[in-house]
Amino acid sequence: MKRSFLLLAVGLLAGCAAPKVHDPLLVGTWQSSFLFIESADIKEGEPGWEYFVATPSSWERVTNMKPLRTVYNADGTFSADYRNLQDSLLARATGTWHTVRDSLYYFQSAPDTFRAVYQFSVVGDSLNFSGIVDWERDGKRNDKVTMTQLRWPRPDSSATANEAPRRVH
Repeated sequence: MKRSFLLLAVGLLAGCAAPKVHDPLLVGTWQSSFLFIESADIKEGEPGWEYFVATPSSWERVTNMKPLRTVYNADGTFSADYRNLQDSLLARATGTWHTVRDSLYYFQSAPDTFRAVYQFSVVGDSLNFSGIVDWERDGKRNDKVTMTQLRWPRPDSSATANEAPRRVH
């Protein structure tokens, strides 16, 4: 009897799991403008990179690609287009996302799998992320990533000059 009650209670609790939240501030198209990665796997002096930085003025030169554009849909799906310098599609990443307070849970399912949890904030038309992830896909979640995406297409600059920040987590 006790076992049946316990199983029933666990079943009820599992059935009451909160639905995934998709922060409406993220819904829309965003274009990468800043990326900073600190690799934990490269020892100083070894070939490779210890830090990787791409800014708006260096993005194409450093990445050899156009800035990444990501679309966050209200249903919790996303797509991110990787384009070469001639603007041809190299790859489209797809997956799901949801938010819990100031955390963005990002689950890429194609063309390969990648899972990450980022702290995020939205200030005006800037989406800022940071987190410890397995950026190099070596099985170790030890790479520090900081990035900024800007709402796309960019709104008229005069309209955003007087706009208050929407929310900072």
